[in-house]
Amino acid sequence: AHLGQLGIGLLAVTIAESEPWALLLLLIPGQAVFTALQQHVRGRLRAEEALHGSEANLAEAQRIARLGSWEWDLRTGTQRWSDQFYHIIGADPRVDTPSEALLLRTVHPADQTSVAAARARARASGVSASLDYRLCLPDGGERIVHAQFEAVRDAGGTPIRLLGIVHDITDRKVLEARLAHQAFHDALTGLPNRARVLDRIDAALKRTDRGRPSIAVLFLDLDRFKLINDSFGHEVGDQLLMAVASRLTTCARPGDTVARLGGDEFTVLMEDFGDTADVESMATRIIDALTDPFTINGREVVITTSIGIVNPHTRHDSATAVLRDADVALYHAKDGGRARFAIFDARMGTVIQERLMLEEELRRAVARDEFELLYQPKIELATSRIVGIEALLRWRHPRRGMVRPALFLDVAEETSLILPIGSWVLKTACRQARVWRDTLPNSPVVSVNLSARQFQMLGLVEEIEGYMIAFGLAPGQFRLEISEQVAMADAEATIGILWRLQRIGVSVMIDDFGTGYSSLSHLGRFPVDTLHLDHSFVAGLGRTREASAIAQAVIELARALGLHVVAEGIEREDQLRVLLALGCELGQGDLFSPPVPPERITAFLRGMGADPIAERAPATAGAPLAAPSPSHAGAS
Repeated sequence: AHLGQLGIGLLAVTIAESEPWALLLLLIPGQAVFTALQQHVRGRLRAEEALHGSEANLAEAQRIARLGSWEWDLRTGTQRWSDQFYHIIGADPRVDTPSEALLLRTVHPADQTSVAAARARARASGVSASLDYRLCLPDGGERIVHAQFEAVRDAGGTPIRLLGIVHDITDRKVLEARLAHQAFHDALTGLPNRARVLDRIDAALKRTDRGRPSIAVLFLDLDRFKLINDSFGHEVGDQLLMAVASRLTTCARPGDTVARLGGDEFTVLMEDFGDTADVESMATRIIDALTDPFTINGREVVITTSIGIVNPHTRHDSATAVLRDADVALYHAKDGGRARFAIFDARMGTVIQERLMLEEELRRAVARDEFELLYQPKIELATSRIVGIEALLRWRHPRRGMVRPALFLDVAEETSLILPIGSWVLKTACRQARVWRDTLPNSPVVSVNLSARQFQMLGLVEEIEGYMIAFGLAPGQFRLEISEQVAMADAEATIGILWRLQRIGVSVMIDDFGTGYSSLSHLGRFPVDTLHLDHSFVAGLGRTREASAIAQAVIELARALGLHVVAEGIEREDQLRVLLALGCELGQGDLFSPPVPPERITAFLRGMGADPIAERAPATAGAPLAAPSPSHAGAS
C-alpha cells in the first residue's frame, strides 16, 4: 500500500504541472490506484493482442479472397500496401517501397494509360473509380485484376487520402472466356457452332446491304454418316467428325468461316470472292477432299458429302433464312445422287415438301404391309438357262401404284425404316425359296440385295441364320448382294462379316461393281465369287468403245481373280452380242424378263404355258430359254 501511495504521489507530481486535476490522486488510497493501473495495463495488452489478431485475420482473409488493399496519403505522398497487394502485383515488401511509379510499372503496357488517368482523376478531384486491367508479373505471366478506389476528404471537401482494393480475378476471367468460347464453339471439333455462324452470317448480310461484297453459304452433311456411327460406335464417329473438320479447314480460304452446326452437318461462309464459279470450285474441292478414305484407329473409312449452296445472287433478310434455303438445296443434292452439290432455287421448296410427304407415306406403308417382292431371273448367256433368281422390292402405293425402290430407298435409309423393311424382305425371300424347294425339282437359288444399314447392323448374321433354320433352307440355297460402296465403307469389317456369312452357308456377291471405291488388294481378300457389272456400263455396250473397254476390263479382272460376272440391265440384242463376245457368263435384264411375281417364275420353271421369259430367243442360242439343268441350278 505504501508503495502504491508513493507511486501515486510521483505520478501526481509529474503530471500536475500540465494537468492540475492530477493532484486529486493524492486523496485516493494507494492500493486502489495500484489495482486500477494494473487492470488498465492488462486491458491495453489485451486490446493490442486483439488488434494484432484482427490484422492477422484480415491479412489471411485478403489472401484467401485474393484481395489486396492500399492507402495513399495525398498530403505526404506516402503509400501503404497490404501484404496481399504486394503479392498480387508481384512486388516484394522487403525490398520494394510503395510508390506510384512502381505500381504503374506492374500494369500491362496497353492498360497503363487508362490506369494512370483514373488514379490521377481520383487524386485531383476525388473521383471514385472501378476498372479491370492486366498486370505483368516478374516471371512473365499475366494477371487480370479488378480495382476500386475512392477519396477521403477533409472538412473542406479536399481529397486527403485515397483508399483502394485490388481483386485478382484471373481465374474468373479465364472461366468466363472458356464459357464464352463454349457458347460459340463446338466442343468436339473446336469449330464455330451454329450460334456463331448465324451471328457471322447476319453481320455479313448487313455489310452486303451497305454495298460490301456478297456472301455465299455452303451447307453440307456426310452421306450415310449415321450408318458409320451405328456400325462402328460413337468413338469412331467422333474421330471421323474431327478429321472431316480438319479437312474442311484446309479447304477453306483465309477469312472463310468453317462451322459445325451439329451432328454431321457443317457449313462454310464465304465472303470477298469473285463470282459463282469460285463458290462452285470450293464445293468441288470439298467433295474431292472428303472422298479420299479416312484412317480411323487403323480402320479405313470411306465417306462422301453432299452440299447445298445459297449463292451470292440470292437475297435474304436473316441468317436463319440463309441456312433454311441452303438446307433445301442440300436435300436436292442428295436426291440427285449424293456426293454432289446443288445451288438453291426457289422451286426446290416443292421438292422438299414432296420428300416429307413421301416419308410420312413410307411409315404408313411399313405399318400397313404395302410391300411385295418381284423376282427377276439370272441367265447363263451362252445356254439361256436360268441359274438364279433375284428378289426385288416394290411398294404397291394405294395412289401411285407400283413404286420402284430408287424413289424411296434413300428416305428409308435416312429414317431407319430400311431396317424393318429389310427384315421383311429377307424373311419373305427365304419363305419363297422354301416354296420353290418344295414344289420344283431344280429350285433356283434366291438372292437378296442388302442395304448399307442392314449390312452393318449388329445381329445380321444371326437374323439370316434364324430365317434359314425356320424355313429349312440348306447352305447354298440363299445368297446376298451388297453394293461395292457398302463393301468398301470398312473393308476389314466387311471381310469379317463375309466370312461369318460363309460359315452359315450364305455366299455374297458384289453388286454395282465399278461405281465405288474398290482396291484390288481388298477385292482379292473378300470371300465372294461373283461381281455384278453395273447397268450404267452395260447401257453403252454396242454403241461406244468406252463402254466396251470398261466391260472388258471388269470381265478380265474377274477372270483373273476366279470370279463370275453378272451383267445387269441387259435390254438390247446388241448389248447381249457384245457381252457374249467378251466372254461374260451371266446376265439379267428386261431383254430376258422384267421382274415378275413369284407365280410367273413357278409357272415357267414347271413348263406351264407361254411366258415372256420363254418367248424370247437369245441372239446366239437359237433356242428358247429352258428350265435350268441340274448342273447349273445353283450357279449365279
